[in-house]
Amino acid sequence: MDTYSYILPVKIISCSENVTGAQNLFSLNEMQISMHEEKYVKFSGKGYLILDFGREYVGMLRLITYRVKNENYCTKARIRFGESVTECCAEIGEKNLVDHHSVHGGYYDVPNLSDQCIGDTAFRFVRIDILEDCEVLIKNILLVWRHCGLFCRGKFESDDLLLNKIYSVALDTVYLTMQNDVIWDGVKRDRLVWGGDLNPEIKSILCGYGNVPCIRNSLTAVRKGAPLPAWVNDIPSYSMWWIINLYDYYMFSGDDNYLLENLDYLEGVIDLFSKCFTVDGEILVEKNAVSCDMPWFLDWPTYGSGSEKEGVKALYKVALDCGAFLLQKAGLSGEICRSLNLKIKLENTGSYAKSVLAMRLWAGTHDNAFAELEKNGATDISTFMSYYILKAMSKTGNTDRAVEIAKEYFGGMLSRGATTFWEDFNISWLLGSGRIDAFPKEGEKDLHGDFGAFCYKGFRHSLCHGWASGVAAFLVEDVAGIKVQECGCKTILVEPKLGNIKELDAIYPLPDGELHVTCKKTKSGKIEIKTEQPENVKILWRGN
Repeated sequence: MDTYSYILPVKIISCSENVTGAQNLFSLNEMQISMHEEKYVKFSGKGYLILDFGREYVGMLRLITYRVKNENYCTKARIRFGESVTECCAEIGEKNLVDHHSVHGGYYDVPNLSDQCIGDTAFRFVRIDILEDCEVLIKNILLVWRHCGLFCRGKFESDDLLLNKIYSVALDTVYLTMQNDVIWDGVKRDRLVWGGDLNPEIKSILCGYGNVPCIRNSLTAVRKGAPLPAWVNDIPSYSMWWIINLYDYYMFSGDDNYLLENLDYLEGVIDLFSKCFTVDGEILVEKNAVSCDMPWFLDWPTYGSGSEKEGVKALYKVALDCGAFLLQKAGLSGEICRSLNLKIKLENTGSYAKSVLAMRLWAGTHDNAFAELEKNGATDISTFMSYYILKAMSKTGNTDRAVEIAKEYFGGMLSRGATTFWEDFNISWLLGSGRIDAFPKEGEKDLHGDFGAFCYKGFRHSLCHGWASGVAAFLVEDVAGIKVQECGCKTILVEPKLGNIKELDAIYPLPDGELHVTCKKTKSGKIEIKTEQPENVKILWRGN
């Protein structure tokens, strides 16, 4: 069931001179109009008002209008929504602004003595223009936040305040995407369930909210939306991501019934993939599927670069390992997965993009991993692949450096007003650009409207995308060191890597209860670890 909360504006970004009393909107007046009101915002003729609701939400705008003083008792208003200040002031077509998945705004009737909800999108800012020369008095302007009503059970609190902020914003990001009982990828744009994008989303939801229904619902929706012989979302790698997602969910939940429910489809995906090999060992994923939009898609920054193929091949190897495990848990042989895995040859063609290198390392090919992953800090990272890149750095024994890069990358978004993490972000965008919660100053670039690539150029770029939330799972798994070892969370390894952190308090939601881990670094550098967990959960732990 959806939950609705009412959010007050916290700031006036700008307004025309004939708008007065806007400060009355900052306190909640009774949400019922009457014949006599004393507190309202007043438009004395044509004018505009831009409001900031403090952070990004999903939902509608509610106008409780007191008086419209003209002969029709109704006026025309234009209302525009924005994830940034500049987006809510833009015109359709300007800097790639489009109505796609949700509507940017429109023209509305505002009647006398009325209460109405307008729009359905993701936004933080709203611009209201009164278009007719009459007096308009509005009692309340509220954001109606639609959300799933779940409470965060997870916790990551340390003496590093920036890391704490990154964790909480990552979970805020994925929380907004938990809509319609599934996991959307984006909340302004991309209101779909994407098989690959789900992986970091599932990871972050598990560490923050535990086993909630939207995870299973999303895996089921993806399966039903791609009847064999179709690839998930028409992307071959996303069918293989589906296998990895099922593995991750099963490791956490231990839900044998759900595994068996998906067994036929799992076998079907593996069989479809097995038919993609040529006699000389090449993989032609276009051969046997109903459709195939992107034969070699890993992430957008590597798309079409030529290097992504090695990353996708590595992903296939990981998926096949997961498939073998799941088949065996279902009482079948995993030999077909092992034999297909042996057919995939990872070539060493030299330098790789960081996302490709992360996949190769995940699949067991190390190369010169740390030197390449660490090169130029937070450059060459995508929000989707950030989880895997940070995990890869940690796997090479460099968790401390991974943490510093996470702070540089995600802290860069936060430093420019982000309250949720974005569809993509390049650290170079910070050079010469302004904040998303203010108009660019003279000579500054528009951080939202002037950047982006592929399908997310300019204002089409989503500033709340679930696939960017994986950093929360990285912090839990690799810094707090909480790693599930046995399906159903029956055995968990606690292996914190605190680096410069002196104290850490973490909670990991379990299928039945919670794991509470507290870590404190002594003067000698030793980590003291304490755990509290249900009696049926076995803890393996070791510190530095």
